[in-house]
Amino acid sequence: MSNNSKLRFLVVLLVAAFASASLALADVGALGQNSNSSTTAEESAQSTGDVSGEQTDLSGTYTGHVMMTGGHDMSGQGTLTITGNTFSLTVDTMTHNGRVYAVTTRGYTGAAFYFPDLTDPATNTPVVANVRARKSGDRLTLSPVPGSRTRLTFGTGGMGGGRRGRRGRRMSVIAPVMNDNTGDNTNTATPPR
Repeated sequence: MSNNSKLRFLVVLLVAAFASASLALADVGALGQNSNSSTTAEESAQSTGDVSGEQTDLSGTYTGHVMMTGGHDMSGQGTLTITGNTFSLTVDTMTHNGRVYAVTTRGYTGAAFYFPDLTDPATNTPVVANVRARKSGDRLTLSPVPGSRTRLTFGTGGMGGGRRGRRGRRMSVIAPVMNDNTGDNTNTATPPR
């Protein structure tokens, strides 16, 4: 048997092996059955519900404190104007425009802010800030998601001071103390701070 014959035989054998393997795999894939359960992939998707979410409109004009680190650094008071899927962010003398996509799934609103006018020097790609968005009335809060390279934080009004609850801080009332020697009822105790 010559070398050419041996080579042809080997090639034919390999082609037959690959053809048999691909037919066997195609047949297994056609079943659509999860080997660990008794449901198909389609039935499983229907039972867990749709987790794709719905697009959320964050339109409005918001003024507050902006801080962005990672692909581009900026910090200060700023104005964020969102109209549909476009936004304009002005901080001090910088103005950046881009697109925003927000989706709400099971009460969580995630948003991606695309800054095509900014380039991340580490990746040489446009800057993208992935955030969690919370909108309540005319207030908008953006907080960075874990693991995001570009961290964008934005908050409208009342960012400092922490939460005070419904009633705010209470002042304690000090009852007048009677002075036994003089009968004077002036307050001799100092109020707590």
